[in-house]
Amino acid sequence: MNILVIHEQACIKHEGRLNGIEADNRGIARRRRGAVTRLDSLFRPFARLGGKGIAMNVKKLIQPIRVPMEMVLCAGILALHAGPARADSWLAAPPMPTPRLLLAAATGPDGTLYAIGGGDNPISPHGLNVVEVFNASTRQWNAAPPMPTARYGLAAATDADGNIYAFGGTDSLRGTIFATAELFNPSTRSWATIGPMPTPRLYLAGATGPDGSIYALGGVSTTGTLLDRVEVYHPSAFSWSTVAPMPTARGSLAAAFGSDGRLYAMGGFNESSSQLNTVEAYDPATDTWSTVSPMPTARRDLAAAVGPDGRVYAAGGLGLFSTFNTVEAYDPSSDTWSTVAPMPSPRWGLAAATGSRGQIYALGGRGASGLLGTLEVYGPLSGGWSTGSPLDLGRESLAATAGLDGKIYVLGGMRDGLAQSVVDVYDPSLGQWSSIAPMPTARWGLAATTGLDGRIYAIAGFNGSANLDTVEVYDPSTRRWSSSPPLLGGGSSFLAAAAGGDGRIYALGGCASGADCAADYIVRAYDPVTEVWVRVADMDAPRAFFAAATGSDGRIYVIGGITDFDQIVPSVQSYDPPSDTWSSVAPVPTPRYGLAAAVGADGTIYALGGNTGTSTFVDTVEAYHPSTDTWSSIAPMPTARRDLAAAAIVVSGIDSIFALGGHGSEFPLTTVEIYSP
Repeated sequence: MNILVIHEQACIKHEGRLNGIEADNRGIARRRRGAVTRLDSLFRPFARLGGKGIAMNVKKLIQPIRVPMEMVLCAGILALHAGPARADSWLAAPPMPTPRLLLAAATGPDGTLYAIGGGDNPISPHGLNVVEVFNASTRQWNAAPPMPTARYGLAAATDADGNIYAFGGTDSLRGTIFATAELFNPSTRSWATIGPMPTPRLYLAGATGPDGSIYALGGVSTTGTLLDRVEVYHPSAFSWSTVAPMPTARGSLAAAFGSDGRLYAMGGFNESSSQLNTVEAYDPATDTWSTVSPMPTARRDLAAAVGPDGRVYAAGGLGLFSTFNTVEAYDPSSDTWSTVAPMPSPRWGLAAATGSRGQIYALGGRGASGLLGTLEVYGPLSGGWSTGSPLDLGRESLAATAGLDGKIYVLGGMRDGLAQSVVDVYDPSLGQWSSIAPMPTARWGLAATTGLDGRIYAIAGFNGSANLDTVEVYDPSTRRWSSSPPLLGGGSSFLAAAAGGDGRIYALGGCASGADCAADYIVRAYDPVTEVWVRVADMDAPRAFFAAATGSDGRIYVIGGITDFDQIVPSVQSYDPPSDTWSSVAPVPTPRYGLAAAVGADGTIYALGGNTGTSTFVDTVEAYHPSTDTWSSIAPMPTARRDLAAAAIVVSGIDSIFALGGHGSEFPLTTVEIYSP
């Protein structure tokens, strides 16, 4: 039996003190004291090291509040499921000023997020009329005019004109259950009362139809009975109508329209107060309901929204003894569910909405610590970093490349002064790392790139005693390594590599000798067809500990690095393979070495981390835009570091820049952080 389940049972039964729970600290890199790195021993002169009936039915009304009260005794261990972060991770955003549960959310016409109403405490809540608005561009919350009617357990939706509707709910635990519907006009910043719903209710769900109609589904009635009723408000006619009822009467459900134009009602609780995984779909064209595949996780007080990929996402909620951070996605085209990245914060009584760029907002609710103001965002929130699944083995001076199969390959590196041969692969469809066949030759300070044939090249590096000219090639189709002709001109380390649009593999610069790092300016090109290395045009200056990337224009860009014991290279050059010529472009704003680079889907080149000479590891991220020959500053990495690796892939339609491993205040790092532009 799962240990969390054992502790849940012990907690609910009050069977005494709970033991044996230990935090999983795999993702926390331990500080390594006294470790000698190659920078320490060989390049000391320039390293500058240092510095989640009424009587019979009153139970249903109280149940959403009472169950978590029992759980609070053991809030720290009650199955607050926190799975590993993934490429499709959630981003933390500034929290709501007013923490609350059982609130509603809607998106305004300008993409702003509205947090509407809610309850002020989890024990005996009173309704709030607070409305707060989040702007994704500025990442700031602001107050909006309050609702005329304070309430929780309500629903909200936005019509085709951008007006926001709030309907249903209650003002207190045994207070008035409302049919009241109110409209907020973002242009005039004013509220107005419209015609009430035909049926007063709380713990209902709301959604906006393809034609802009507002749907109110299910909930609990004034007599405490569960409802299957579905009522639709038609803004153009200023009237409500009733459509076919849901097959399953329920409360505390979630609802959203899918990309197929059908309305999906999911989860909630039934007459026996059992949590449901039932999902039913309504077709407005035929006014009929059908049952579709159930959610993998039965729950109530969840939230739902449509993602950028057209799938319907069900987030969080309450189980029999568990508060979930589980997020599951339903694909209408295949009638299948899949589990995606969990929210960082387990919670129930939350709200969700879809932003203008397809991002999913999850806000508020009740978690282990009580009421939450937490806002977490799934998808492309501007300038956002999230934490990804950590590497199994922390290391620095490693290499990484994005495969043509959409996976990230991380190769070699140094740990505890020893060269590593390990190769890890990140599969975004699984959201996790796995190890594949190791490189035949252990090394750090190597370079890696992916050829146009999909093979992964591991080039040169340092084995702890000497520079290597070794070139080894991994074929993902056969899962085998093979040897390739050695690097022209002898061994090299702390070089860079890139694949040209001409199909050749380019090895650039690096340390030409082992003990003193005589930085080199030569560039070699390897032709996989003829299996021959040739020398091509040299760079403008010797460089080592620099970064290189191939832009969407087919040119190879080299950024930063160090020329000798005292000089960091500020210049950036681009190489044009067809003409075999170099040209200078705008210099990087923050000169540094030990940095990494990756190219986004839009052609933006990101320069991440490194060592500025005065700061031995930085969190700086700057973006180069080839079309305008300009740089811009990007949100810094959460973890400052040097000697890291970077790679970029697209996950669920979202550009994702990975910062991997390296050397920071703790080293070597297992840390993986992901930037979504």
